[in-house]
Amino acid sequence: MERAPSPRYEELSAEKKERRAELLEAVRKEPPSSALLSYFERLRKRPKNRSKEACKEAFKEGMLTFANICGSERAKYFPNPIKGIHSQASFTKTWNSTYPQHSITMFDLDIRRQCPSSWSSELRDITSTCAWVLTYEGAGPFSQGLNELLAEITTADCGMAVPLSFVFAKRYMLGDELFDVLFPLIKGQFTVTQDWDEAMNKEGTRGNIFYPFYDSPAFAKVAGTCSRIQTRSVWNHPTFPKKHPGSTASLYNCTQIDGENILFGPDATPNILSDAKLDETLMGAYNAPRDWADLETLRLWTSLPNHVHPSFAPKNFATLVEEADQYENHLLDETAWRDSQEERGERERCLIFNFSRLTECLQEAQSAHENGVTVIDVFAKAQELRIRDYKKLLASFANRS
Repeated sequence: MERAPSPRYEELSAEKKERRAELLEAVRKEPPSSALLSYFERLRKRPKNRSKEACKEAFKEGMLTFANICGSERAKYFPNPIKGIHSQASFTKTWNSTYPQHSITMFDLDIRRQCPSSWSSELRDITSTCAWVLTYEGAGPFSQGLNELLAEITTADCGMAVPLSFVFAKRYMLGDELFDVLFPLIKGQFTVTQDWDEAMNKEGTRGNIFYPFYDSPAFAKVAGTCSRIQTRSVWNHPTFPKKHPGSTASLYNCTQIDGENILFGPDATPNILSDAKLDETLMGAYNAPRDWADLETLRLWTSLPNHVHPSFAPKNFATLVEEADQYENHLLDETAWRDSQEERGERERCLIFNFSRLTECLQEAQSAHENGVTVIDVFAKAQELRIRDYKKLLASFANRS
């Protein structure tokens, strides 16, 4: 088993930081592998079978393929493990294992937000907290920008991975020529945030650009619209942050298709799981020993004992360290895990993806293009259809009463 790197608590010298930047740029410039180029070629082609059922299957296959490239099969597509889409933790761990003399230290935060030059990755202030936002800033075509995002070095979290997986699945279903016509997004028009389960706000700091394609489970049930696709936030045990203060695995944002849960898995472990396997993975993550990210976080908290972070207010870092000490060796048995199921389930967030709404939007936009009409804004159209569907449901209830 690969030994995880130890956290670095001391700052690098200016010379080593400069050399690290040179190494990073050299990795970024490495050409894509033949396997990744073959994948891009597949995205370029439009499937011949364009029936609704064939489109559904292509969408599913596209999402699963993207998940494998970013997860369990990433070594096939990225001979250099630093390349591709990572979490901040997996990027830092991989970099430090590869370049231990020029490692990313506890003080190096900005370098953990990586993206190609055609994208921006930044923290934007909102009230008392910061929102991590990834935005396409290129001149298009959008498909080329997405290729750059995947082929170079990018960091994201599991909330950001949700809209990214959907957009790559749409490319797989449509082919790049039609995709770029229907999604002519350039210079700030496509943003992903850490929040997939709400509409995008005006500032572009929270929300999901694909939110109009989602319905609540209650609406889908009453409306009788069945879908094979849903996105979920699945939570770990309530005390997980105390056991693993540096981990992001307190919850997994995942998309479920036909009973398979697709996770953002940049550590190359299996990331397409059944419900039972996902539950087992969550418990295993809790019972795992602390890793370098936990130790790094605890060291930071110890160095700033009186600091109060908005996410933990009113507790200061000294209090958080004391609580973490109590849970360092804590383990959950099967009974304790089962006993937490109801509480974990109450926190779960789930939305149903309305594939019929997607195809209706795409068909109308394509028809407009073929007839020489200005291309329809697919996202605005989806919102219009979403409102229409909700009004229809309300009208049906009114007619029954």
